[in-house]
Amino acid sequence: MANIIEVKDLRKSYGKGENKVDALKGISFNIKKGETFGFLGPNGAGKSTTINILCGLLSKDSGHVRIFGNDIRKDFEQIKQRMNVANAYTHLNNSLTVEQNLRVYGKLYGVKDVEKKIAEVADTFSIVYLKKKEAGKLSSGENTRVCLAKCFISDPELMLLDEPTVGLDPDFADKTKEYIREYQKTNNTTILFTSHIMSEVEYLCKRILFLNNGEVLRLGSSRQLKNLVKTQIVELTLGMKKDKALALIKRSGGRLINYDSEKIVFEINQLNYSLHDIMHPLIKAGFKIKDMHIKKPTLEQVFIKISRGEL
Repeated sequence: MANIIEVKDLRKSYGKGENKVDALKGISFNIKKGETFGFLGPNGAGKSTTINILCGLLSKDSGHVRIFGNDIRKDFEQIKQRMNVANAYTHLNNSLTVEQNLRVYGKLYGVKDVEKKIAEVADTFSIVYLKKKEAGKLSSGENTRVCLAKCFISDPELMLLDEPTVGLDPDFADKTKEYIREYQKTNNTTILFTSHIMSEVEYLCKRILFLNNGEVLRLGSSRQLKNLVKTQIVELTLGMKKDKALALIKRSGGRLINYDSEKIVFEINQLNYSLHDIMHPLIKAGFKIKDMHIKKPTLEQVFIKISRGEL
């Protein structure tokens, strides 16, 4: 499968001397055709710098960036007609109406029958009622929806979706997530996707890259990344008094997190212990288990642990 984006040893710094900040320290990754690729990291990790370089808004210091097989420095005019960007923080022309903004973008991208396409994306992102409203008077959620419409108006082969659901209410954010997935499948669109909502990333992305302090820390599928977390949380409800159970759990390798008259919550480090190591002594001691819930590692846990340098 061909690579749509190829990044090798990409570097970018800001400032000079003592004030120099290395935003990107030689990152490398590829994104395949038709892939939705997660691009994650804490604030200041280098995500926006990378995306701005891919968009042509920033120049790189060194390294190689190819999009559609073309060098971004030499062939960007050709590249940009085949890609589009949705960023919740994009500033539209505030003096123009939503409809006028979309018309400008449609013309810039050479969209055929631009009025029909404006009507289509306005309906998709529920902004028909906003078409005559000045962009400068939009709320943050409205601005996000207009920016999404602006991105989809050109039916690009490559989309850079940078936190595309910021400011949206939960219902519309969920609808947007579903639409992105179905659109990608139907059109085999390549998508670079960033978000701080881990459920969106896990739902949409085949592979996920974690960036921190300008360096690639991890790259893999959601399952591969979650397997890096070697702990699991267990919620246990017993049918009798718990004092002895608490002592058995601690002695068997469980780390108590919380307990009350109803439940015991503990953590197991799977590198050293298994659930059987803890449950067997409890059952042998005569404890009756009324309910048990095992919480498997989440992508959010991975994000936190990677950001803190724990993985």
